[in-house]
Amino acid sequence: MTAAEFFDDPNMLALAEAVEREDRKEMARLAPLVDVNRAGRDGMTLLLWALIHRSEEHTSELSHITISY
Repeated sequence: MTAAEFFDDPNMLALAEAVEREDRKEMARLAPLVDVNRAGRDGMTLLLWALIHRSEEHTSELSHITISY
């Protein structure tokens, strides 16, 4: 399963890939640019992507970054 299978939007794709790499700096830069609850293909959201690919910590981090901006 790759991010490109679910996300067409360049910023959403880049953020999903940052989650995979655990790149917190890039996550913080990109999160304000997208709606992490917006669904890509097959209903996949960035928050769901974070849950599937990383720990709860990353999901909380995405939520926190988004709410902060």
